[in-house]
Amino acid sequence: RDSNCSNPTTAVIQISTESKYFLLYNNSIDRTVVSSLNEIMHNPTILKIIRDVTQDAIYLPEEYALEFCNMFDTDTASELLELPTTVTLPGRK
Repeated sequence: RDSNCSNPTTAVIQISTESKYFLLYNNSIDRTVVSSLNEIMHNPTILKIIRDVTQDAIYLPEEYALEFCNMFDTDTASELLELPTTVTLPGRK
């Protein structure tokens, strides 16, 4: 999402399961399909792991009527744990 423009829109939606990954780009995002994800998003037994949900929580309900339930925000968790914003992998500089 480019929040610097006057009419920000969702650019990409990434969804993954234990075995599959999906990327939906803005020119191929079907509002009906995304809205149908509410069955999963509203299910409290399914944990949704999201990075920095701040913008998603604002715009996805507006654009796709997509709501969130039982989510874990990795960005918030790293702030609460006072983790560094960048991590260097072993063997890399």
